[in-house]
Amino acid sequence: MTKREVVSKTGFMVGLQCPLQQWLRVNGNNAPEFYLDEVSWTRMESGNRVDELASDYFPGGIPWKMRESFCIRSPGTQWVMS
Repeated sequence: MTKREVVSKTGFMVGLQCPLQQWLRVNGNNAPEFYLDEVSWTRMESGNRVDELASDYFPGGIPWKMRESFCIRSPGTQWVMS
């Protein structure tokens, strides 16, 4: 018999507002999707290096905080790029 997850009203409302946040609440940070293979890890590190170079190249740029949730950052990205 499989374990059934009970969704609270808060969890349901979170899912309506941001499906990614609901998925993270259910699966947590230990989900297999968070484990990267060596190629993916190398790409992520390259992206971090590009971020550092861009910060040096554009010293007055707008800093971006990665600890904010994806749902909060998405409209901000659209605003910055417009």
